[in-house]
Amino acid sequence: MSESLSSLQKPQWKYLLSSLMSDDSKLKKPTRKDRIRAKKKSFKLSEKQVEMIRSQKGKMSIRQICEWYKKKHHNIHTVSPGMVHGILSGKYHKPPEADDRVSIYDLINSDLSEEELENLDPKKVRYD
Repeated sequence: MSESLSSLQKPQWKYLLSSLMSDDSKLKKPTRKDRIRAKKKSFKLSEKQVEMIRSQKGKMSIRQICEWYKKKHHNIHTVSPGMVHGILSGKYHKPPEADDRVSIYDLINSDLSEEELENLDPKKVRYD
């Protein structure tokens, strides 16, 4: 078989390979309707879901929160222990009231003296 494949030219080799692969795809079972939704996709947590995770902070461990979240969403959406830890510690999905930065537009509209503007830390200014 290897002699016959090596004797084929490159375009013939690609055609032979693609025909073999298409035969394999015909043998696969069609996916069930309930598994189509459960495919892993990129997923962004909503504010409601983040608050759900935060509400369990003192009640469960991080891994238990992951399992609880998975069951709550019928095994469709999962959240990693690292993400749960980040949410609980405030590294990810910070609540808006925890942000102590000042908007640049508020600084422009306010009547601050030159000294106060110079003493202001640039990291505490939000440029959006």
